[in-house]
Amino acid sequence: LNELCEKNLRDHQVYRNVYMEMSDWLGSAVDKLSMCSDMRGDRHAIEAQLHKIEEIAAIVEVGRKKLQETQGKGEVVIQETSAHGQNLIQ
Repeated sequence: LNELCEKNLRDHQVYRNVYMEMSDWLGSAVDKLSMCSDMRGDRHAIEAQLHKIEEIAAIVEVGRKKLQETQGKGEVVIQETSAHGQNLIQ
């Protein structure tokens, strides 16, 4: 029983870590994107914003992989989680 509890704890810690990493990545991407919302300015300003958008588009696949990893780890821990915790994970 003790080993099972320790395994569940480790699984939850891993889930929390990948969740936080995904959350940080998403927050950073949203911040970068919000800096590009104002399309006013001269040609150079607009080109700089376009470059930022292209940078975000280039890392979308990284975010997708982080999301998939988070979902996978969530599936592992959800079976051993309270009903309240399951709602948060879903």
